[in-house]
Amino acid sequence: MISKRFAYVATVATLAISLTAEADDRDKAKKEMTQGVEAYDAGNFIKAKGHFQKASEYAPTASGPYRELGKACQELRQWNEAKTAYQTYLSLKPEASDAAEIQGYVAEVEREIAKLEAASVVPGSLALSVNVSGAEISIDGSLIGKSPLRTPYKLAPGDHTLTVTKNGFEEYSSEISIVSGEEMRLKTVLDESGDAGESGGSQRKTGLGFGLLATGGLGLAAGIIGGIGALNAQADIDNIVDNNLPVEFAEFQALVDQGELFNIVTIAGYAVAAAGVGGGLYFLLRGGGDSDSRDAEDSAQLPRLQLTPTARGAGLRFTF
Repeated sequence: MISKRFAYVATVATLAISLTAEADDRDKAKKEMTQGVEAYDAGNFIKAKGHFQKASEYAPTASGPYRELGKACQELRQWNEAKTAYQTYLSLKPEASDAAEIQGYVAEVEREIAKLEAASVVPGSLALSVNVSGAEISIDGSLIGKSPLRTPYKLAPGDHTLTVTKNGFEEYSSEISIVSGEEMRLKTVLDESGDAGESGGSQRKTGLGFGLLATGGLGLAAGIIGGIGALNAQADIDNIVDNNLPVEFAEFQALVDQGELFNIVTIAGYAVAAAGVGGGLYFLLRGGGDSDSRDAEDSAQLPRLQLTPTARGAGLRFTF
């Protein structure tokens, strides 16, 4: 009776230890799966593969790790490993809702394996570096990850189209040739797109336009003041001459000099006004062109100014 009770207690204790160990392994598997998914989404398929493999080791009867392992291997073009992982998933969960989708992946992998076997060649690889991180990298239209790529990417020998894109940067696209068994090293540089530069240039032109308008306004004020002064000086001179008023020669000459000075101020003020207003309007209305042809066209239509000095001021003609 004692021996039976001892055996029963030992069995229960062994079962409890086993269940505890299984729960611990499940927690570890979940953690590995979470880290693997994060690495996969970040385009680090090598790291993702390692996490999914560990998850399958902690939970060998769980189907999920094998499905994700197959996807990571497929992204890495490790066709045989991908096929084995997919088939293991289907054997563990034959009635899975995504069974048809996984079978499609198996068919894709088998076609790639057949291509390599038919060609009897060793794949080449591409070691790619990009000057900015987070850029999406595509080969032949298929996204393979984001920069930086941690390991060289395996490719079938032949010509491929490489595309690197990121918001705010010009797209990079190039044809590359992969040689069997060789690693191609390539550095790509993404240039910032012209949108920000064009926006900044437009703002600068607008600011310059308003600045020139303000300068033109000051010039116009100076021209008006000079014109008024010139008219007053000329009126005094005409009054002296017409009425034959007795005036000292020096005083008369001072009036003449004053009138000439006001004429010069008038002409200069109107010139500044014309140039300022014309230039301001030009930059505000025509300075936002986005092509060289538009700039060339606008340069031929710059404002034209004609000034005609007169005894009473200045005649002004301003055209576009």
